Amino acid sequence: PLTYGELLVARPVRASSGPDAGRHVTVTDIWVDSEPSREGGRSLWAVPKELAAFDWSTEGRDGRGPVSAAVPGIAEAAFGAPRAVLPRLPFSGTTWQPRDDGSSVVAALTGSSRAFPVRGGWTFQPDGPLAWLADARVLSSFVMRDFRMSFG
Repeated sequence: PLTYGELLVARPVRASSGPDAGRHVTVTDIWVDSEPSREGGRSLWAVPKELAAFDWSTEGRDGRGPVSAAVPGIAEAAFGAPRAVLPRLPFSGTTWQPRDDGSSVVAALTGSSRAFPVRGGWTFQPDGPLAWLADARVLSSFVMRDFRMSFG
């Protein structure tokens, strides 16, 4: 089990035939602040993890106030204090990742979390790898606490 910071972009994909047939997500961009996570993600599941430093700031009692985070050169985000809490909810899915040799890896993920709806905003560096998201409309933002996930 690892605990680490992570910023990722995933997109839906559909494999139409073969053993990977079905609906999945593929991780296209991902940064982590843990070298063991980077190496494990790359070797075991073909997830293209890169290393990055994360700057976190939490205000309020017990870290329940506003939260901001920055990944220098990539993105910044700020989220207001949670206004309501949703019950712990389960989630599950699969990732599909291509390997350099032409093969692919499908990995299952399951977990649960308590999600808090919050007001949030993102800023993407104009010359950074996620600059294409600069004009994207944020539909909703959630802060997740007690996040537990099993992957692979």
